[in-house]
Amino acid sequence: MKTNLLTNMLAATVALFTALFALPQTAQAQTYYDLYIAGTRVTPENCNDLSVIAGVSGTVKYDPATKTLTLDNATINGDSERTGIFSRIGGLTVKLIGTNTVTAGGVKSAIEHTMWMTITGSGTLNAESTYHCSILVYKTSLTIDGCTVNTKGAYGITGVYDSPESLTIRNATITAEGSRGSICDLRILILEGCAITSPSGAVWNAERNAVCDASGNILKSKVTIEPVTAYDLWIAGKQVNSANCDDLTSIEGVSGTVIYDPATKTLTLDNADINGVNNKGIESSIDGLTVEISGTNEVRAFSTAIVHTKPMTITGRGFLKVKAIYEDIGIFVNQTDLIIDGCKVDANGIAGKNGSVATFTVKNATVTSEEGYGSIYDLKTLTLEGCAITQPAGAVWNPEKHAVCDASGNIITDKVTIAPVTNGIETVTADVSAGKRGVYNLQGVRLGESLDRLPAGVYIYNGKK
Repeated sequence: MKTNLLTNMLAATVALFTALFALPQTAQAQTYYDLYIAGTRVTPENCNDLSVIAGVSGTVKYDPATKTLTLDNATINGDSERTGIFSRIGGLTVKLIGTNTVTAGGVKSAIEHTMWMTITGSGTLNAESTYHCSILVYKTSLTIDGCTVNTKGAYGITGVYDSPESLTIRNATITAEGSRGSICDLRILILEGCAITSPSGAVWNAERNAVCDASGNILKSKVTIEPVTAYDLWIAGKQVNSANCDDLTSIEGVSGTVIYDPATKTLTLDNADINGVNNKGIESSIDGLTVEISGTNEVRAFSTAIVHTKPMTITGRGFLKVKAIYEDIGIFVNQTDLIIDGCKVDANGIAGKNGSVATFTVKNATVTSEEGYGSIYDLKTLTLEGCAITQPAGAVWNPEKHAVCDASGNIITDKVTIAPVTNGIETVTADVSAGKRGVYNLQGVRLGESLDRLPAGVYIYNGKK
């Protein structure tokens, strides 16, 4: 239906040009602009005040020198016979001031353009068509920058099926609602400083060339795109922002509980599963990111599962499995520092880059790693606090190889285990009840009230070692 209507429109345009060429030469010499407001062509005579056109009120004017159409608290009613705004001007800028309304009835579009155009300004544009397109991007590109645009019609913002239209939304607020498609038939959607915030689960679907739900159905309800604060954190290929950070399970491939708190720079994984597929599972450039794990969690991807370029700490009481399915590194410490503290992590490879910068610290944690090129390698340093390399036998950190190696200096590719160790104090028993005050030796003999004058050793002080 939409394609047929567009074909008819083009036929009418051809007829118009034919009529113009048939006019006397003096008439053809008159200057016109490729811009129509409510069906009337803009000329040098009317461009400074387009409110003289029937159906137009408020301030509407066109500056040919800058190719700027200004709408200042304007109303343009194209009715059922006329498109509200129709442009063939390459590089037209529509500047919005205040609240503006552009409408069309019947099967006319509220706004239609065949050459690249930008809508910008501090104001709001409400575009509505009864049975056709609110904004029709006809085989060209549209940029909406820094303003508010609300669209409603049979189609909200749309292009032509199988044509190269693109829509760029830059730091703007958009609502689009179409009974046949809200944002559809566009080759490319580019979001700069903003994101699709509703309905929940709505995403740009490059295969459908439309904004769709998680099942790939083109959305026909209201779609909202609005400015967000973006963070240097990607989960399964999607950037975390102020709109989605409270529940990252809205991202395809993510389940369980996954939350990011920008105030504390904490990413919480609670019985979470993150499948990055062709993207990284977790990718961070946040300085000081903490990954807090609870329960059993898994992060996997075809390539590297976790990569970070700024210092990161993995901590908590849970377990994290990290798996790169086809490539060699589960966790890539890219020229930065990694700390694993007090939790359990199993990865198929933990590595830096060339052993020049990346550092790896394990604090009272259990870490297992196994990988064909090297289980733990290409790191500048490995620091162990309250733990040690316990498997395989004879495995040590080799600072020259920048890797965990065997006694002969060969980089280990089998499973390496780092586990907490004790200093033996916890295993010592003494016959002193927990409630007794003072200092006692391990034989239960009371030595006084203070440790100040006693030699170094193991004592029971107020019931505790």
